[in-house]
Amino acid sequence: MIKLALIIIILTILVCLFLAAKSMITHDDNDQAKMVKQLSWRIGLSILCIIIIIAAHAAGYLKPSASLKYLNLDTRHSVSDTNVY
Repeated sequence: MIKLALIIIILTILVCLFLAAKSMITHDDNDQAKMVKQLSWRIGLSILCIIIIIAAHAAGYLKPSASLKYLNLDTRHSVSDTNVY
């Protein structure tokens, strides 16, 4: 459910972005007000999306990808790990 909501929000952000770009290309005074409104919606939805992602991760609804488990992020090396010739 949360993933679907995030997808809808991201698609809405993209629609707002393209509508604002269309308003920027056409140079009407009325379109400039629409552009500002669309960009304001885009900023608000982006902030909402970030808040939802952080809250869902903290609550355990979203988990990192399984492929992240296989990354070796340990930067400490022992003496036996280094090849000295």
